[in-house]
Amino acid sequence: MNDDGTLLVTASEKGTLIRIFDLKNEGKALREYRRGSDRAEIFNLVFTKDSNYVGCSSDKGTVHIF
Repeated sequence: MNDDGTLLVTASEKGTLIRIFDLKNEGKALREYRRGSDRAEIFNLVFTKDSNYVGCSSDKGTVHIF
């Protein structure tokens, strides 16, 4: 969740999709991003302080910023 509890970020079981949901609006899906096409174990998902970006790290040794 972001700092003010209004957004939630999740990863798919395969670790290929990152989804952002609006908790103020009944959990409505806002965005969906593709991290890659290979299965990956997602270690961390984090919003920046201003909630404009999401960071994602995985067992592939990469970091993605959305």
